[in-house]
Amino acid sequence: MKTKKTILTDQPKNAITALFKSLKKITLNNMNKKLFFLPFILMVFLFSCKKESDLITPATIQNETQAKSAACGTTEYMEQQLLSDPALKTRMGLIERDIQTRIANNNGLQKSITQVITIPVVVHVVYNLADQNISDAQVLSQIDALNEDYSRTNADAVNTPSVFQPYAANANIHFVLAKRDPNGNATSGITRTYTSNTSFSSNNYIKFDSYGGHNAWPTGQYLNIWVGNLGLCGYSTFPGAPASVDGVVVKYNCFGRVGTLQTSYNKGRTATHEIAHWLNVYHIWGDATCGDDLVNDTPCQEKANYDYPVFPKLSACSINSYGDMFMNYMDYSADGARNMMTQGQTARMNATLYGPRASILTSLGGTAPGTTTTTTVCNVPGGLNATLITQNSANLNWSSTGAVSYNLRYKPTTSSTWITASTASTSFGISNLSTATTYEVQVASVCSSTSSSAFSSSVTFTTLASSVLTSCNVPAGLSATFITKSGATLNWSSTGVSSYSVRYKPTTSTTWTNASTTGTSLAVSGLSSSTTYEFQVASVCSGTTLSNYSAFNLFTTLAAKGNRRK
Repeated sequence: MKTKKTILTDQPKNAITALFKSLKKITLNNMNKKLFFLPFILMVFLFSCKKESDLITPATIQNETQAKSAACGTTEYMEQQLLSDPALKTRMGLIERDIQTRIANNNGLQKSITQVITIPVVVHVVYNLADQNISDAQVLSQIDALNEDYSRTNADAVNTPSVFQPYAANANIHFVLAKRDPNGNATSGITRTYTSNTSFSSNNYIKFDSYGGHNAWPTGQYLNIWVGNLGLCGYSTFPGAPASVDGVVVKYNCFGRVGTLQTSYNKGRTATHEIAHWLNVYHIWGDATCGDDLVNDTPCQEKANYDYPVFPKLSACSINSYGDMFMNYMDYSADGARNMMTQGQTARMNATLYGPRASILTSLGGTAPGTTTTTTVCNVPGGLNATLITQNSANLNWSSTGAVSYNLRYKPTTSSTWITASTASTSFGISNLSTATTYEVQVASVCSSTSSSAFSSSVTFTTLASSVLTSCNVPAGLSATFITKSGATLNWSSTGVSSYSVRYKPTTSTTWTNASTTGTSLAVSGLSSSTTYEFQVASVCSGTTLSNYSAFNLFTTLAAKGNRRK
């Protein structure tokens, strides 16, 4: 994959651009955004020989102007929210750090690949005129569209260009209209409110009874979607927004697949797009010229696309690639031109659902009242402790309760904002911590999609200060010897400590195998043949604290006998 071409001609001019710059600093390992490297010279030549001005007609300009007026307003909405709520930037930064950690650790994501996540939805129809009071059938058609788009069973998935097909993904997310309201009563999942307001903007009025809209249902248990008369097709909150306004807003004639609909927005893709924002996915062009959407498998894109672009759609930052992924749901193309989301985008969604939006996983909103469910005792985990504490990381451990998975939350003791995580194991490594800071951590069992325990009592630990490690040096002189097709001996120089922590993994993997030893070498086995591994070593300064890990060393196991060259 090619390294992302950085062309940032737009300087930070507003709150949203500043937010993106801060979020990019949070991303782990400074991962470069991927472009697509397969040879495409002939097609690039053929299409680049036509001047862009030759392709622009008055009809094109009119179509794009109309499309822009109906496009997503999330960027402008979030800019307003950042200006009115300065703490939102901090909350979103902490959430982004959590999301990047989850993706790097593949925490909770592997489980979501095979386990469908169900999200209960309440649709608040707010109308002034009769045609704005959309039918139940129109609402149901939107739910159907969401379920197809988020499972990649949409009929137009075949229109994804073959070069992008390997990156297209099934998010395994399923949406259902709520069957139970916040008071435990049966509901259709649709509310209807007459308003004297002839239209709404992105000022959140549609979300409050007092302003002629409808109050949100508990946003930790339901996805709230407001449908009304807007000046644009839709806008959404991101995780971290105040609970009273959290959710998605869509214009009545951009919602669903039946009824009175705008020609270019008649397949339900506005809601698909806005819900992806609610699940922490950004516009594919990163809201800047050749910007970064914090996803690695979407190509760099100069700006938004509108209407029906023709593949390949090349621009200043994609001239040597297959061009823009304008068929991605996070572009502004017409509904009929969009048909996919990528693996990287779905990884962000899944990390969000197992992280800042985890409460919706145990919501009963999609379960009809009176439904019989199997009651199991879901015990609170015990034995919680922190080990392998460094300046910026720690390993959390607890006793098994036989649960399917566990929810964790941790925060500095001086903070009121928890960082959440989940895992199927009874240990979890956390990173990106502040030095010399006391943290509080709790853990809860998750026994089923509807059953979880209370969180355990808090346990605290303190990260090391920068000066603590001066006498506990990072090991150096790493090497690998006695390499076979399934094993090797790992070696390093002594730092004078009584033991060492070693971790190793294939370079293509994100999961480390951990081991410890009192010597300065370690024999490892059970490796795969013809595979390149990396390993790192840290000095164990005391029973629970480590030095930083060393730089990695690489080695490659031998080929199996049948694979050796003659």
